[in-house]
Amino acid sequence: MFSNAQKGAWPERFSLACVDADNIILETVKRAEDSDALILRLYETWNRATDCSIRFGRLMEMAAQCDMMEENEALLQVEGNRLRLHFRPFEIKTFKGAAGAGVRRPARSENKVKIRGLSQDGPRIFCQIGLNHV
Repeated sequence: MFSNAQKGAWPERFSLACVDADNIILETVKRAEDSDALILRLYETWNRATDCSIRFGRLMEMAAQCDMMEENEALLQVEGNRLRLHFRPFEIKTFKGAAGAGVRRPARSENKVKIRGLSQDGPRIFCQIGLNHV
């Protein structure tokens, strides 16, 4: 997907979210069905109870655990750009989050990026996204 250069403060490289446990897989990242919130779906793969953190590339103003239909939200405590979580063995969790007030949120028409590469490193998949900006 390509877009013309856009004005904004985005860096050339940006990590949207990073999980600090090898057995927790960040499987889905998408826009919420009913808002501009971000939806993350993660699961535990090694049959182990695990405490982990998700570190976001921007400060988050809100995070909530929800069901797979993105309903029944339970607010969670966000520590700046970090969300601490506990997973039971093989548990699947879905979260809804919103970026902090100081973060520029592109309009839907501006939300286009150029995918530069895809690589796999162990159990995690990393996608480097180059954002065109002025």
